[in-house]
Amino acid sequence: RSVADAALMLNVLAEPDARDWTALPYDPRDYRMGLGDGLRGMRIAYSPDLGVGKVDPEVAEIVAAAVQRFTELGAEVEQDDPGLKDAGETFARHWFPGASYVLAQIAEDKRALVDPGLQEVARLGARYSAMQVLEGAQMRNALALQMQLFHQTYNLLVTPTIAVPAFDV
Repeated sequence: RSVADAALMLNVLAEPDARDWTALPYDPRDYRMGLGDGLRGMRIAYSPDLGVGKVDPEVAEIVAAAVQRFTELGAEVEQDDPGLKDAGETFARHWFPGASYVLAQIAEDKRALVDPGLQEVARLGARYSAMQVLEGAQMRNALALQMQLFHQTYNLLVTPTIAVPAFDV
């Protein structure tokens, strides 16, 4: 319902989980602290389309209005994007084989109950070689490094989370 609620949820989500060997060291900060301090001094990058997407004009207008609000609240906003190019292949090489592995663990008689779109992703994922999956991991690492370097300059990146308005029911 609010930024404070989101910060409270983040406090819970950020708790350590011993089952996640990839997790960063635990940071006990309370994400609610400083919410009343405003945005003065924050450096925010605004990318209308991440340099690769096609965003519906309605969505673009709403995001641009939100970005203007950040400026009004004292943030320094600069239009920039991290230069992601098209991360679709990186995503596919990382996620599709993983979906294939997960679906293979489901009993064959139950797989028909799985979403057809996920079944297709798993079918495509089964075609990747081990070398392609390893290359995908390296592509993901490069993307993570690129974002880490981008955030040396900016505190936040504002961009549309979805390119089109919600579909009619």
